Amino acid sequence: NMTKEELQEIIAIDEGFRIELTTSKGDMDKFQEAICAFANDMPGSGKKGYLLIGVYDNGQISGMKVDDALMKRISGIRSDGNILPLPVMNTEKIQTDGGDVLVVEVTPSFDTPVRCQARPEYFPHVNDYRNSVVAEMMKNLNYVNMFNHGIGEVQDLLKKNQSPAAEFNIGLVTAFSAIVREPVDAETMQKSMQKDSETMQKTIQKDPETIQKTIQKALEERGITITDLQMDILVYFYLHPTATRNEYISSGDNMSEGGTISSISRLQDLELLKRKGGKKTGEWIVAIDM
Repeated sequence: NMTKEELQEIIAIDEGFRIELTTSKGDMDKFQEAICAFANDMPGSGKKGYLLIGVYDNGQISGMKVDDALMKRISGIRSDGNILPLPVMNTEKIQTDGGDVLVVEVTPSFDTPVRCQARPEYFPHVNDYRNSVVAEMMKNLNYVNMFNHGIGEVQDLLKKNQSPAAEFNIGLVTAFSAIVREPVDAETMQKSMQKDSETMQKTIQKDPETIQKTIQKALEERGITITDLQMDILVYFYLHPTATRNEYISSGDNMSEGGTISSISRLQDLELLKRKGGKKTGEWIVAIDM
């Protein structure tokens, strides 16, 4: 069994890749990632790694009590299938005057890479392979330089090229997609944004309800009141500037010629509606800034 003195020596280890200190009892993802990293022994030191539960980052023991349930949960990481190949690890509770410490000792694996179960929220920081044998073979054939580095390197290169970051869709059942876009300079970006704004404005201008609200607001600012029929005429001729008076009358139910003529005349007197050109080739102009 580990002694208190040996525990203090481990806490004092000055090699960050070999030790993980935590006071959490329930962060299983963090525990698994630490055990996975120790098993892979990326620096190739050949030294054991230690996950110490119940110790602050500054090395002070937190005063935690380690019960049987926590021991069972942490020990179960070895065989729950979330880390493959199964890690070689040992768990032990050390009782000190300052509190309990749960020590997880992990031996570097001979069968690498050891990987945590991949989840979408971990992407791209945790490796997973559909076929670990093929993945290792590709590495041995020098098709892969180092696992878990490619996406980061690609993003860095895209940034240097002034390109947008690559976008990944990992929600597909049998595949994943990557979208890489060409670099966009500031001038092109500004033109694109201006075009989008103009398109949106045109869309808004074709919405009858929006047009009516805009006209109503302008009339209120000018202290002008018009009838519902006169408002309908303004909206119609804004949307259909080349339409004739008879076409407007035919566009709705119970439109009277007399009422339409008098309403158009009133709108022209108020200088809200103007006619430009002749009856056949002219157009209506709604004299309100939209």
